[in-house]
Amino acid sequence: AKQPTVNQKRMKREALAMLACRHPSVVRLVDFVSHGELNYLAMEYASRGDLRGIMQDRTENGRTEPFPQDLALRLMSQVLDGLDVVHRAGIIHRDIKPENLLLTEEGTIKIADFGIAHLPSENP
Repeated sequence: AKQPTVNQKRMKREALAMLACRHPSVVRLVDFVSHGELNYLAMEYASRGDLRGIMQDRTENGRTEPFPQDLALRLMSQVLDGLDVVHRAGIIHRDIKPENLLLTEEGTIKIADFGIAHLPSENP
């Protein structure tokens, strides 16, 4: 049998992490397919994009408008709630950054990209 590629292993790890961390602030896995050369993850859609893009949208003429304090506190509270669930599942995300924090139309932040996460079933 053919050995799984690095990308296939990463996708499987990502799928397992999302399944172990069901929470409103963690992106939801809709489907995972791994069949021969075909591999894909289908995740819930976050229509407002990632936090990096949202921050860049607040830049005009080289000057960045700060986030309103109440919005920043609300979003970071959601991230911390999601990370609490992730850590309680024994998972270390290892790549929290604005590009991996997605925002839904309703204003909910979603932690995404568990591709390099450390799972409890793996050796340290």
